[in-house]
Amino acid sequence: MEETMKISTEDIRIYAKALRLSNLRNNCGDIIHKAQIDKPSYMDFIMYILKAETASRQQNDLVRRMRQAKLPVTATWTASTSITVPASPNLS
Repeated sequence: MEETMKISTEDIRIYAKALRLSNLRNNCGDIIHKAQIDKPSYMDFIMYILKAETASRQQNDLVRRMRQAKLPVTATWTASTSITVPASPNLS
């Protein structure tokens, strides 16, 4: 008879830490709870985890870059933000 392995959230956190999946490590309980309620397919569940991890990394990267640029963390940067460059003078 095959022995079933009991998996705990702590086990998941350990593997997430080893794989440097910080969002999964920090939000493991909430992610599992949401999956138990929503009952997504395996593909949807994995995609949710990957999207959440990607979004978290992008947010952390933005905060790190703003810190390095010495911008206030409360400043926002959106895709619609544009920089106006003055036209170069005609040198002819």
